[in-house]
Amino acid sequence: MSASALGAAVVHSRVERLRELAANAGLEAVVLTNSASIAYLTGFRGLQHERTIAAVVRADGGGALVAPILDREGVQAAPTRLDHVLYEYTSHGMPELIGELGGASAVGVEENDLSFARASALKAAGVTPQPAGDLIMGLRARKDTDEVEHIRAACTLIGDALDVAFGRMQVGETEAAVNARTESWLRQRGAAVARSHIRFGECAVDGHGRPGPRTLAEGDM
Repeated sequence: MSASALGAAVVHSRVERLRELAANAGLEAVVLTNSASIAYLTGFRGLQHERTIAAVVRADGGGALVAPILDREGVQAAPTRLDHVLYEYTSHGMPELIGELGGASAVGVEENDLSFARASALKAAGVTPQPAGDLIMGLRARKDTDEVEHIRAACTLIGDALDVAFGRMQVGETEAAVNARTESWLRQRGAAVARSHIRFGECAVDGHGRPGPRTLAEGDM
């Protein structure tokens, strides 16, 4: 089986498991709006901004990946078997999303992610949003073989990146330079997302700050 076929089989099995869970919970459909959940279920990694990106999974077997037409290339490359619904620039995506619900009224949503405006649009269309975040996270928490292998590979890559970062670090270098070099090293080795957060001295305890011009001095942590 090719890598693309394997990817399609993996995400399809996840969709089918979600259908079963939704039906058992009395839901007619589930709408996923969290970027990580959408990627988990479809293989598509988009950036959520003001326009709607969502995965719709109906308990009756239907469903779609809904995204702005600007994301057409990424949607078409995704291994999902869900329908592709790409909406034009003149839409904000909610009419298309609601259309894919097929008249479902009891709809599970990721309650900690769905915006008030989108929840209001669902209600205006006769949909009763119900919290399904735990249902979805319960599915995501159970790692399949493919995920376990990816996690192992990621841990190995991160460990190697730290060895390289600390091995090359020199007194006088800035945080920004060290992080840029580390992120470049990760990308060259296939990391889809590379965001290092290496800080020096008094800045090292700040887990939310941004690496900047602070230079590494003798005795720094």
